[in-house]
Amino acid sequence: MCKFTQHVARRFRCPSQCVEAKFGVGRCCAHVVRVVPTPTRFSSKGEHMNRIEIETKLNDDRTWLLNTYTQLSETQLFGDLTPSEHDPSNFWSALDHLAHLALIERNFASMIRKHIAGEKNPVGLTHDKSGTPRTRDQIMASVHAMTEEWQLEHHGKSLEEVVALGASARAVTLQLLSELSDEQLEEKLPGAPWADGTIGGVLAANADHGRMHWKWAKDAGVHEH
Repeated sequence: MCKFTQHVARRFRCPSQCVEAKFGVGRCCAHVVRVVPTPTRFSSKGEHMNRIEIETKLNDDRTWLLNTYTQLSETQLFGDLTPSEHDPSNFWSALDHLAHLALIERNFASMIRKHIAGEKNPVGLTHDKSGTPRTRDQIMASVHAMTEEWQLEHHGKSLEEVVALGASARAVTLQLLSELSDEQLEEKLPGAPWADGTIGGVLAANADHGRMHWKWAKDAGVHEH
């Protein structure tokens, strides 16, 4: 079990101690809950990554992701790969996994803006708007439904359309990064189980999210299509 999965399992008291173990190989069911692996949030000097390092990581991983997807055939891009955790009869394609990244990236930016604006529950996972605690099953069901809605909305779009979707989300991230002070990047985002829990860490986590989804696509046999 990866350190990130262990951390979130503890945070949400996962009975199986590993959400990925419960749902099997490579399905990103609870994306907003636990799917983004711990990114490199420290520089070579052992310090927190600064804004230049964060932006560089985001740009480098985005370039890698685009280069990787442009090498796929139409069949590999659009073929069924992984069953949905919301509706197992619905399958995600490699392009669905790529499109999904834009949803989470926008969600992260929205959470951060809510925190900066003074909201007490910016992430909104463990408690509802009234402050009532949510059970793990309620959290997972909500996340499954949200990711499914996005997948169905964008399913079947071309590679160019999905890339544009991601570019729009990345623009939101970079705009937010430009507005945040160095001190704000070091602030904790209340309720965030990703990376080190800081605003900068959450922003940097977008870089690793794409690589993780690509690994799942490979594990599901995208190259065999």
